[in-house]
Amino acid sequence: MRVLLKLRLRRAGVLSLALSLFLCLVPAEASTVIEDISIHVALLDDGSAEIVQVWDANVSGKGSEFYIPQQNLGDMELYDFSVEEDGRSYVDEGWRWRTDRPREEKTGRF
Repeated sequence: MRVLLKLRLRRAGVLSLALSLFLCLVPAEASTVIEDISIHVALLDDGSAEIVQVWDANVSGKGSEFYIPQQNLGDMELYDFSVEEDGRSYVDEGWRWRTDRPREEKTGRF
């Protein structure tokens, strides 16, 4: 029992050290930081809901897209979806979205 416990502690220590070293090698400017997510829900008389998510995030300058996955919806569907940033509405391109376009052609669109 003692040997097993020591082995586990050693492994945990090595993993912890390796993870710490790895995190030190990742440049800080390459990360995306989500400071806060606020979710406001209003249930409507017909059983549907209006949901507003407000994300306070610092998105890395690398890359040109930021994804917010919508999963596990079951029989539910999303409609009247919109995106705003600093009071400016984005243009909904729906299924016409092309990831291979340059950043300038993606700006202000979703």
